[in-house]
Amino acid sequence: KGGEGLKEAISRAEAAWRAAPSPESMGLPLDILSRVKRYPKAVARRDEALARLETDREPEQDDASLKVPPLTENRFFWGGLGAGVLFMGLSVGLGIVAAQPMWRYLALINIPAFGTAAWMALRYVDDLQHA
Repeated sequence: KGGEGLKEAISRAEAAWRAAPSPESMGLPLDILSRVKRYPKAVARRDEALARLETDREPEQDDASLKVPPLTENRFFWGGLGAGVLFMGLSVGLGIVAAQPMWRYLALINIPAFGTAAWMALRYVDDLQHA
C-alpha cells in the first residue's frame, strides 16, 4: 500500500512531463537549445563589431555636412537672384513708363541670371549629397 502513493505520484509527474511544452510542440526548430546557448556570444560579437566601427569612423566624416557652407552664404546665388529681380523690374517698369517694346528685351537677361542662381542651388544640393 505504501508503494501505491509513490506510483500515483510518478504517473502524475509523467503526465505533467508529457503536457509540458517542447520545442516541437511549439513549432520551434530542433536546434533551438544550441541557438539559445550561442546567443550571448553572438550579441557580444555584434557589440564588439559596432564598437570597432565607432572607433574606426573618422570624426571628420561625422561633420562633413557642416563643411558645406549654407546656400545663404553663396554670393553667386544671391547675385543671380538679385540680377534676375533687377532686370525683371527694369524691363517691366521701363516698358510701362517708356511704352517702347525695346525695353521688354531686357527681360531676357533674367534667363542667365536666374539660371545662375538655380545652378548654384543644384551645386549646393550635390555638395550635400557628397558630404
